[in-house]
Amino acid sequence: MLAHSKTAKLFLYSTMACWLTYSASSAANIEVFKFFEIGATATDNLELLDENGSSELVLNVSPAVELKYAGNRFGVVARGEVDYLRFTDAEDDIVDPRLLTKLSGTLIDNLLFLDASLVVSQITDDGDFVRLSDDDDNIAATFKNTVFLDHSFGRVADFYLAHTFTTFADEADDSLESNRNVIDFNLERNPQYGGLLWGLGGSYSVDSSDLNEFSNSSVYAKLGTTLSQTLLAELRFGIERRDLEVEEGSDITANAGEEESDVWQLDFTWTPSEFTSLTAGYGERFFGRGPTFELKHRVRNSRIVASYTRDITRQTASLDGISNLGGTLNPTISNPDSIELNNGSIASQLDEPFIDNRFRLAYKLAGRRSDFIIDAVYSEQERLDSSEEINTLLGRVVFDRQLSNFLSLRLQYNHQISESESREALNYTENRFAVKFIYHFDGVSEFEDDELEID
Repeated sequence: MLAHSKTAKLFLYSTMACWLTYSASSAANIEVFKFFEIGATATDNLELLDENGSSELVLNVSPAVELKYAGNRFGVVARGEVDYLRFTDAEDDIVDPRLLTKLSGTLIDNLLFLDASLVVSQITDDGDFVRLSDDDDNIAATFKNTVFLDHSFGRVADFYLAHTFTTFADEADDSLESNRNVIDFNLERNPQYGGLLWGLGGSYSVDSSDLNEFSNSSVYAKLGTTLSQTLLAELRFGIERRDLEVEEGSDITANAGEEESDVWQLDFTWTPSEFTSLTAGYGERFFGRGPTFELKHRVRNSRIVASYTRDITRQTASLDGISNLGGTLNPTISNPDSIELNNGSIASQLDEPFIDNRFRLAYKLAGRRSDFIIDAVYSEQERLDSSEEINTLLGRVVFDRQLSNFLSLRLQYNHQISESESREALNYTENRFAVKFIYHFDGVSEFEDDELEID
């Protein structure tokens, strides 16, 4: 089934990484979790059409096996699952196998570390819900690998240097396969020591496909100070250089060529307690000035994360996981399909990098046997020469209920709106409601209280 050479290579790399991890650790803790999901999903626009979309009821049966390995130096999570979907009105059923792996660990103690992930799944228009496809054999894969140096020189400075490689392999459309290499570094004084803060840093990234290549580099200096025990101010100023190269004869001509500009960012961070953090800032990059912010707050049984970011991306907006609200890899009632939600959806690829202004909100209220979750993202994506804009609103409401030690129930409502003046396929509105029963063969374990993160 993995006929595509790049996909096969990614699978081989993941298998080798897991084998090396297993061989590198003498004291290991291996856990195996088995799941079985049965459910039904109703949608009012199965084909994601601008007008006259058809309603559909989709029944699914989804067995899955997850392996968690914890060694002295490495940890691995590998999950295999198969979705069998039966459409009540469509003629053909769909079988969608998926492979999801994550690896993290230490290569050199207190110095060199590794994080890697691989997702292989069937290509669909929406990674969170299998759509009808003309070719059910299409396979896509996303691989991400980060190797980084992280070392502290005590109260003097902290040093960080990382290389991240991300690749998207797509059998359906070779022209949209893309690779991204990023190098980041910084040397700075840790804010926890207070007083005058300083730092130097920079980054270099190359985002390439068969159609174009976009490179971006920057260097900066940073100065800051603690205004009080809970308030920190930081100013970063530097130079940013970018270059867009397009293939000869391509229809994509946005801002081709090399340009250089100043870049600056002023941030204020308020941390009244270890459970609350708010960063608000204002800055300028080559695509204009604007604000940014990030909020993280949690109390005993509820938590909220929110952010507004401005960046460059090649992917359309997607709901990439309620798992950010804790228990990222723990197969519990709080998050029975965490890996799929966090990394399983392979977002649609854009033909070139777009400017992305994105607001993200996630809220979770956790009870003894029930959880209530709201997850939403609003994205305004604009072509580099301002000739095209894609606006997307995605929202999700989830209610989880633990019915017994082995059985859990999920009720979920999704709403999505996409608007684009130049791309008919990206104009649609959809409402979706799902009911799922998840059976845990090994029982539901206690929820792991992981730190909140925003992707």
